[in-house]
Amino acid sequence: ADERTDVYLLGAVLHELLTGERRHAGGSLLAVLAAASRSEPARYPPELPPELGEIANRACAAEPAARYPDVRSFRAALVEFLQRRGARALTAAARERL
Repeated sequence: ADERTDVYLLGAVLHELLTGERRHAGGSLLAVLAAASRSEPARYPPELPPELGEIANRACAAEPAARYPDVRSFRAALVEFLQRRGARALTAAARERL
C-alpha cells in the first residue's frame, strides 16, 4: 500500500462529512473492502458544488492510479476549491458536520 490508501480514507471521511453517510456500508470489514474495490463515483446532493463531489470521488476512486497521488495533492485540491469558491459554497448541513 502507498499513500493513495490514505487518500482513499480521507476521501471517505470527506464523503461522510458532506452526506452524513458512510461511503461504503457492510456487516463486516470484508464486505466493506469488497464494496470499496468496486466503488462507483458517488452522487452528491445538488446543493453541493459539483467540484467538491469530484474531489471526493477522485480521492475514492476504485483504481488507486486514478486517485490523488498523495495526501498533499488531495489537500491542495481542497484548498484550491475553498479559495476559488469560498467556504460559503458548502451547504449549511455540510458546514455543521465540518
